[in-house]
Amino acid sequence: MNHQQIREKLTAFHDPELPSEERLEIAKHLESCEDCRGVLNRCEHAAKMFSRATLPKPSEKFVTGVMDRLERLEELTPAVVERPTPFLRWLFPAIGYGFALLLMLIAISNREPLIDTETVLLADTPQKTQWTFSKEMPEIDTLLNLKEDV
Repeated sequence: MNHQQIREKLTAFHDPELPSEERLEIAKHLESCEDCRGVLNRCEHAAKMFSRATLPKPSEKFVTGVMDRLERLEELTPAVVERPTPFLRWLFPAIGYGFALLLMLIAISNREPLIDTETVLLADTPQKTQWTFSKEMPEIDTLLNLKEDV
């Protein structure tokens, strides 16, 4: 481990939370690093200060107030909580899925037919010349009429 990783684990080293391998590695590092020893000493000092502190004694007024509130909460809370039947738990999602399916079917049935590329390309060409661009063969009368126009 590098210096930064060891420094992050010093509080865990102080409270024996680390595996023995890591504890040995950190102990070796502490022998040579004065900075980390200082951090560990500050952790130990803070722990001693917290352990010396006395807990405040709750006042009688505080205890009676909390107990009164607990009694009122017990009166307000019903003893048995009614849960919805299993039928209702899946009913609303099923209705939602059914509605979504209905909308999809309506959208599919109302969609417009696709426009053929050939129709789009021939839309602006004169009727007489459309047969040259399409796959259809013109009737003989159409060909004869074209020949007369030229």
